[in-house]
Amino acid sequence: MSGLPQPEWGLVTLNGVELDAPGRLTLNSWVLTDGAKRRRKNRTRPGVDGQKGSRGFKDPRDVTLEVFLDGRWDADGDPVNTAVHLATVAAVQSHILFLRTAILDDPGDAEGCVTCSVTTAVAGTTHDGPVQVDDLRADPGIGAQVVTFSLCILRGELAITAGSG
Repeated sequence: MSGLPQPEWGLVTLNGVELDAPGRLTLNSWVLTDGAKRRRKNRTRPGVDGQKGSRGFKDPRDVTLEVFLDGRWDADGDPVNTAVHLATVAAVQSHILFLRTAILDDPGDAEGCVTCSVTTAVAGTTHDGPVQVDDLRADPGIGAQVVTFSLCILRGELAITAGSG
């Protein structure tokens, strides 16, 4: 897709929908591969220097995932006639409608989660896990625009399921 920003980190699939496809490009997939913050309760011991350590537990993590939409392709990945201005606007709107119905409107599993997968630039390395999709916002734009997903990674991080670097 000439003219689009190039992915810098990895390819994202959310609820079975490839976000890196003709007319769509994930701009910040690295937010999905960061590790989780650990919650601990270290205890001070009377009369002894330092603290007694405790096991850490992963906290849920909220992230914002940005996806660039290009009106030169519709939601099915077919090119549109860019000479017709309304065709590019309609193509962007078709992407937004498709992403909303296929991802945001899906109730998910018992925890309200859908599947998320990130295939990174490291050969054979994939991060997989459940995420909650809380919102989909579309910034103003004509012919091209950025939409943002508000996601909650319940387990704090996506598991590395293939490869090791």
